[in-house]
Amino acid sequence: MLDEELDILNDKAKLYKINRSDYLRSCIVLGGVLGDNRKNYTDEQVAVLRKEINHIGNNINQITYRLNTMVNAQGLGLDFETVVQEIDDSFKALLLLYNEHINA
Repeated sequence: MLDEELDILNDKAKLYKINRSDYLRSCIVLGGVLGDNRKNYTDEQVAVLRKEINHIGNNINQITYRLNTMVNAQGLGLDFETVVQEIDDSFKALLLLYNEHINA
């Protein structure tokens, strides 16, 4: 990453009062940042919500792994890419609800 790009990243993360990782994650998953996600909640409350979302993400990864194993082992004829996309869409919707909730 160029120094200028890093400066822009730092400025944008600072603007939203989040760290660079959270800023990049939000841009990748949601296509942008949905405002200051800490204005109404304590750091402890945000940490609890993030922990729960991480648990959900881990569960999705386990489901995806097991589904892929089943499809490959049993030839179920499922469209794996469609199933994964539906799981991904559901997770993105959950993240949007999370951001809306903490911005309420």
